[in-house]
Amino acid sequence: MKKSRTIALIPLKEGGENATHIEVELYYTKGGMNYWTGSVDQRGIYVRVVPITIQVHDTPSGTISYTTKSFTIFSGVKKHLLDMSRWNAKTFESFIPSRELIESMIEHVCAKNDVEVVDNFIFLEEGAES
Repeated sequence: MKKSRTIALIPLKEGGENATHIEVELYYTKGGMNYWTGSVDQRGIYVRVVPITIQVHDTPSGTISYTTKSFTIFSGVKKHLLDMSRWNAKTFESFIPSRELIESMIEHVCAKNDVEVVDNFIFLEEGAES
């Protein structure tokens, strides 16, 4: 069972520095020491919002193409949403963060990275109060 899922993949308006999309991902982590921040992360479900670059590459022969996804560290944000003492697939699959929380995180990341999302976008999963 995969312990992460993409909630939204939002295209950015032209003129962004490197990023082409904003990715909103829900994931589970065991927690523990975070050596990047020097703090301890709690065990449970988190939501991450980060600007990413998606590129499609073709091989010289043109028969195969592949897609890469890249991001710049420290360009996004994450938030702990739910404590979990252990992994539970049913809880993870049924959990949906609130739309208001996601939208506020997207606004923060856009302001932090000086990018704008397109006017009309849809979430892959509709938010409900959690």
